[in-house]
Amino acid sequence: MLYRPILCLVLQGAKQSSLGDERVTFSQGQSVIVSLELPTYARVIEASRRHPYLALALQIDMTLIKELAAEIDDLGGDVARGSDGEGRVGAIAAGEADDAIVNAMERLFGLLGKPAAAAILRLLLMREMHFWLLSASHGRLLRELVHANSHAARISEAIIYIRRSYTEPVRIPDLARRVGMSESAFHRHFKAVCGTTPLQFQKRLRLIEAARLMTSEDQSVSAAAAAVGYESPTPFRGLWV
Repeated sequence: MLYRPILCLVLQGAKQSSLGDERVTFSQGQSVIVSLELPTYARVIEASRRHPYLALALQIDMTLIKELAAEIDDLGGDVARGSDGEGRVGAIAAGEADDAIVNAMERLFGLLGKPAAAAILRLLLMREMHFWLLSASHGRLLRELVHANSHAARISEAIIYIRRSYTEPVRIPDLARRVGMSESAFHRHFKAVCGTTPLQFQKRLRLIEAARLMTSEDQSVSAAAAAVGYESPTPFRGLWV
């Protein structure tokens, strides 16, 4: 599946997503923040008929994240001031859902079925929720993305380009130059954030779109392969799906 920036608050059961060779597990009482568009494999690992997997999901508004970070910075706050130390920062991060996030999600989803209240309160609650996301212990990548010259922001720019032109060949030197990084640094930081190389990232995007074409539009394997940029279905063999 293709994840987009999202917050997921797990109410019951557990789920696991793949970030390259790493498995990120999030279970009851935890929240997961996906900071970038990411082709990934996800599966429910704890559920039953009596107790199914249950979660609340909220799409993250990256424009709002950047606006709030700028406001915090203008006020002299330090919530969104760059990196929180060294180490790998992945696009999928799970952590305990603190009271602020749980409380804000409860009030936000409590607006369902209340159109008059939603018209007045939804935007305010969305701002609050995004503030808490910036403050969360596992919101580090979001905090890095708001800085235009950060490695995370440059990798995000590369991801956007790959998404827009996924049917075209990926040339690492061109991508690195486009985002202002050396080839070695670009490759290293891309894999650290996305858990995979740019080429594998593109292949996963192609597979997702090819699967959609075959299931939703009833296209043949050969037609789907051609539509996503392959001359034949051969490259599909052995690829992760």
